[in-house]
Amino acid sequence: MKTTQFMIFICFLMIILSSCTEKTSNNDLEPSPITGIATANSSPSPNTKEQSAVTASIPTTTPETELNNTETDANFDGNKSIPSIDFMNPVNPEVLDIFFKDKKQVLEEMGNNYSVSDAYLGKIYTYSDQIYKDIKLVYNEHDKLTNIWINDNEKQYRSSPSMRLERDIDKDGKIENVILYNGVYFPNRLVVYKPDSGEILCNEIIQGEFSTIEAIQLDEGDLKILARSDSDYKIFESNNGNNINPPESQYKGEIKYSLNEDKAVINIGALEIGCYLTPTLRKIIDINSSNGERSLFNQQSFINIKKSDAKKDYLELVNSISVYISDIGYINGTVESRYSEVAQVIESFRYDKGVWNKTDEKINERYTKSLESDLKLNYSWEMGFGDIVLSRGIDNFINKGLVDKVSDPISLRCTINNLDVNVNNYMICGIRAISPKNITNQGLKVGDSAKRVLELYGIPNKKDNNDSEWTYYLYRSIDTKEWYNLGYIPLCDDYMTIRFKEDGTVEEIFMSAYIPID
Repeated sequence: MKTTQFMIFICFLMIILSSCTEKTSNNDLEPSPITGIATANSSPSPNTKEQSAVTASIPTTTPETELNNTETDANFDGNKSIPSIDFMNPVNPEVLDIFFKDKKQVLEEMGNNYSVSDAYLGKIYTYSDQIYKDIKLVYNEHDKLTNIWINDNEKQYRSSPSMRLERDIDKDGKIENVILYNGVYFPNRLVVYKPDSGEILCNEIIQGEFSTIEAIQLDEGDLKILARSDSDYKIFESNNGNNINPPESQYKGEIKYSLNEDKAVINIGALEIGCYLTPTLRKIIDINSSNGERSLFNQQSFINIKKSDAKKDYLELVNSISVYISDIGYINGTVESRYSEVAQVIESFRYDKGVWNKTDEKINERYTKSLESDLKLNYSWEMGFGDIVLSRGIDNFINKGLVDKVSDPISLRCTINNLDVNVNNYMICGIRAISPKNITNQGLKVGDSAKRVLELYGIPNKKDNNDSEWTYYLYRSIDTKEWYNLGYIPLCDDYMTIRFKEDGTVEEIFMSAYIPID
């Protein structure tokens, strides 16, 4: 009897244990919440401080939409739904996060329900599912996000890679995201936020047009943000967007000059600078001297950040003195002028207790009398790589099957032998080389030294602000009436720009010729 009761007890115990094991196993299969891009309802509020990281819930799907709302993750057993994003909020950290993630990560998080089309110097990714419908992501040729389009551009975010920073702004040991962006209905906006919590440190509308931002340490407090363009610059507090007035040069005013055979003497107030001129620049001055409406010399200011061993950076305010080269006139009527820099006046300033103190000044002449050689090119069609040269027709390359895109040979961008080639009116108007495999017809390639550039092409007509670019111009002068009849501009220049790395070697070679479309 006791044996029978014992056996019944054992069987009952085994049934209970089996039931518990099955329940535990089923619980292990239940999916846990997904961390990543949050839903619209869980977006961090711009005014909320010290928020915790947001965990997205799984949206409910119907059989008709389930395939469009799921993606496969190698680390996840089964399908997971893609949460939605509130793209219509102009200050949404979850949208801004997309600019700071690499393309592969973004596409994995948002799913693969998109189509790809060509954009100028990049690709457009268009989503067709219900969650991201009418959302387009625009990436440049370097796979960096530049635009988020919403509802056919009704609203959009625009931010180039140079308008974004990742820095420890508030010195808490964690990196903050800094972005300056704009778009349709979105004025220029500077936003600083914590990517882990979504807390916004700065959200300010900024006036002006800028092309890049940089972090600068002017005092013992938070970092500042320097926003700059070719013609403007401003300094902003990183925690409230307030503007700090930048230093001002004492050398402002009318430029007066006198010309000798190989030299120009520039006077700005009490400052006098003797500038040597290359033969090409002297020739251009002679050609344009008869035009009393055009100033032959131009002055422009820009700022450089200089890092110091101390905790405070300082600024160099550079006044660039340039010689007029030409006007670039386009068919739509816009006109811009080109200038070649011949001298710099550099003033150093330090910021202390709200005051800019000038600490140094120097003058840099761009050319010396010992540099007597000039541009060693005479015609645009001497600039090129083998048979791929400026002003040459594209038909021969199309017929040989060397062009990877021929949909519109009147105006297109294509690749030929590793070279980026631009075409107008069936003729080559631009060539860009970034590979050392491509060698110019004069023998220059990516990776060569600046000395090698001088040996092959002579003195550059223009150096940019920080000397990371040299430009050689081929100044063309032709009968004005004939040019007007042909639809050309009366003053034009073809050019070649050499871009250098920080180590002084060639990084990129770009050649351009103006060829209008009939």
